[in-house]
Amino acid sequence: GVCSASVMRIPECVEMVLSHAEPLAAEALRPLDARGRVLAAPLVAPWPHPPFPAAIKDGFAVRSSDSHPMRLAVVASVRAGEAAPSRAIRPGEAAYITTGAPLPPGADAV
Repeated sequence: GVCSASVMRIPECVEMVLSHAEPLAAEALRPLDARGRVLAAPLVAPWPHPPFPAAIKDGFAVRSSDSHPMRLAVVASVRAGEAAPSRAIRPGEAAYITTGAPLPPGADAV
C-alpha cells in the first residue's frame, strides 16, 4: 500500500511503516562517537555531578520558607566556578546566583 493522505490516514501510515521496521542492534561506542545516538540502556552516574547542589538558572538563592511576598536583602553574589559563601543565607535574605554556581548554605531554592 501507498501512504497518501487521500488513501490512508497518517496514524495508519505510521503503524504500517513501524510494522515493517526492525530494531537495531545495540553497539558499543566511545562517547565522542555517540553524538546524536540514543542510549540502548539507562545510564547512571556513579556519583553526583556536580558534587554540590547547584543553581540550574540565574536568579536569587533563597530559603523556600520565605515564600510569602516579602522584600529580601541581597547579602551575597555567587558565580559559577566560585566557592559557595561560608555565611549561610538567613531568613529574609537572598544571594544573587548564576547558573552552575553552588547554592549558599541555608538556601534551598532559586
